[in-house]
Amino acid sequence: MIAPRSQETVKIEHCKDLKKAIESACRMLSIREHSKKQLVLKLLKKGFSQDVIEPCLQYVISENWLCEKRFCNSYIRSKANKGLGALRITQELKQQNIDQTVIDTEFKNEAVDWQALCKKHLLKKIRIISSTKSYSMNSPVTDIGKKDENFRLKLENFLRYRGFSNEEIQIAMNQSFAN
Repeated sequence: MIAPRSQETVKIEHCKDLKKAIESACRMLSIREHSKKQLVLKLLKKGFSQDVIEPCLQYVISENWLCEKRFCNSYIRSKANKGLGALRITQELKQQNIDQTVIDTEFKNEAVDWQALCKKHLLKKIRIISSTKSYSMNSPVTDIGKKDENFRLKLENFLRYRGFSNEEIQIAMNQSFAN
């Protein structure tokens, strides 16, 4: 027959689990910034219970090891470097349960020229398309873009999917297909 566990034993096991959860969270946060949502999901995946995760989160936040402002800033920088626009980055941050005021503040703090980024990726896409046989044998891609509405729509959809605004897309398209 198994003896019932005393409250003292449960408290000690809870403390051990909490210590392990904090150590695990610290390892994850030492590699890169995380949102609360990401950290909770990873700790759950590692088998920690919700009653251990909550005090763990409180502790790492109180020690400033987990900071959603830093996460947001890092996320914006990282995704902008990968060529994503502000609309898509904002949507992804909302999915991480980041507060809209934090998102707005960090977008203001990050000095990204979204218009230049949009044009850069439009020109890159045009170069990729122009290297294909169907376009390289004919006239330059910029001439095709002036005449072929389907081609322009494909480029616009590509940029829209990447998260650029309609205004940014139209300006980039007009600049790229001018003359």
